[in-house]
Amino acid sequence: MSSVTETIFPKAEDPALVRERKKTEAAQNAAAVSKALKASIYYDGEKYWSKLPTARWAPDNQQLMASNLRNEYGISKGRDMDNVLFQIRKYRRVVGTFPYIHNGSEIIQEPAGPTLNTAHRQLLQPAAEDGPFPWLKEFFDKIWDPAHPEQKDVFLAWFHRFYRSAYEGQLRSGHAIIIAGDTNLGKTLFSRKIVGATMGGFTDAGSFLLGKTEFNKEAAECAVWAVDDNRGSSTWEKHDEFSDAIKRFVANPQIPYHPKFRDATTVTWRGRIIVTCNLDAKSLSILPDMDGSIRDKLMLFKCADWRPSFVDVEAVIARELPFFLRWLLAWTPEKPLETNERFGIDSWHHPDLLFKSFEDSPAGLLSEMLPRALKHHCRNDEKDTERWMTATDIRALLDNDGLRSGLARFGGNRLGIALSKLVGGQIIKEVRRFKGYQQYLVVLK
Repeated sequence: MSSVTETIFPKAEDPALVRERKKTEAAQNAAAVSKALKASIYYDGEKYWSKLPTARWAPDNQQLMASNLRNEYGISKGRDMDNVLFQIRKYRRVVGTFPYIHNGSEIIQEPAGPTLNTAHRQLLQPAAEDGPFPWLKEFFDKIWDPAHPEQKDVFLAWFHRFYRSAYEGQLRSGHAIIIAGDTNLGKTLFSRKIVGATMGGFTDAGSFLLGKTEFNKEAAECAVWAVDDNRGSSTWEKHDEFSDAIKRFVANPQIPYHPKFRDATTVTWRGRIIVTCNLDAKSLSILPDMDGSIRDKLMLFKCADWRPSFVDVEAVIARELPFFLRWLLAWTPEKPLETNERFGIDSWHHPDLLFKSFEDSPAGLLSEMLPRALKHHCRNDEKDTERWMTATDIRALLDNDGLRSGLARFGGNRLGIALSKLVGGQIIKEVRRFKGYQQYLVVLK
């Protein structure tokens, strides 16, 4: 009878035990709330971000995040859940997300506000112990033009800064580089399978650098932008766009970030641009006009005629790279190199490539055309050796049958820009402003 009564009318629980149980539950829930609020969970105004077991960031809407908090931390529905979500929205608010490559910080302070670092590219780690890397050693010893063996140390210094700063979790700025050489030397292998593989991957950034696309999500997520051959050489206008892009992205680490279906924003990128090209005239036309504004931001390297062995080369490189990187972290140059605070080392330019860049530039073409025009124009004039001329005067001088096709390439203000780069040389001694016009002192003979 008592059991039936107890079933119908349950025995009242001891109030003291009830209070103790509720106190315990409250303490457990408070601990769960505290633990959840210490977890790396952020809110970007639309979604909540948390890390997967793979250490990659993943977004969730509010309903999914509430489910995650309930299952992972044991937070009950209701006021406690609302409080946790509110605290995240208030104190873990970011203005956006961006993959800050090889940066150890979760949150980066940008001018627009705190930004969540969603980078997932993994740096190739150095070997735990010293080991041999015979193929890579021979490659770095012999790939350079023997007329300028100093290239080896300059390149290794560039690579050392790039890799070491990434290894330390704070990628630092550095020069863009161009590597020129004959075909089948391994230049593309160099940029993609050695440097690119070391830095967690590469992207072909030619279309982005030429302004053919604004959507640069893949480029922004890679530390190495690789460009091959003559992507920027079809016209002088395209060549200028390409050169300006290289200069801009090296000089200013702030780049536009524009994934598809999302608004563009401005963020920090400190990767490297690597251009590889052959030595024929068409390929070398990719070389930028090496004026003062780009010389300190770009290095020009030239390869030797030597060719490495390509037998199972990708497997060989993959096996040797960790040992090479261990050696590179501790590397120091045989002779001290010129250094600067901005990029670690001074820029270096192979003289052959430097000359070729001028020869193919508008100023280089003009330096060939102008003496021919002057010789034709002044052949019967034995008195004047120099004359002040405006750009219009010089354009008229060049407008003859033999030079007209070349003159067509100097549209707009291109002639004035080319003239300014010849000032102080053997053809144009100086420039002045006279009666509202820019005049150039042209050497006639």
